[in-house]
Amino acid sequence: PKRPMNAFMIFARKRRPEVAADNPNLRTGEISKLLSAEWKAIDTESKQFYLTKAKELKENFTS
Repeated sequence: PKRPMNAFMIFARKRRPEVAADNPNLRTGEISKLLSAEWKAIDTESKQFYLTKAKELKENFTS
């Protein structure tokens, strides 16, 4: 089976459609760069949802 997604991947999967819709002329790689910059800019408290979700997925994967 595939490895579980990390926190950034969960975040990117949720945000990618919105970012792509707001920036229809950007290529996939450029959208990924925007998502990466957004991830780095958000505070730890905002990331906590994604970190918790990633931890749950990892625990389910390893059990």
